[in-house]
Amino acid sequence: MSRSGSKVSGLVISDIQTWVSTAMTHEDTCSEGFNGDSKMKSVVRGKIMNVAHLTNNALDLINSYASLCE
Repeated sequence: MSRSGSKVSGLVISDIQTWVSTAMTHEDTCSEGFNGDSKMKSVVRGKIMNVAHLTNNALDLINSYASLCE
């Protein structure tokens, strides 16, 4: 496949899958920087969980698109 128009090469899809998967890993490590059970840690953790859900949905969409391009 080419990068022109709506077609994307397998290498680009693979890169996107890697980037999104890495983002999911960093979501988990983000809250580790907060000490104890502070209110701020709780607020940040809630936001991280929301982002994790959205990121997981994005990865599912990317994987579905990749399977269509095979």
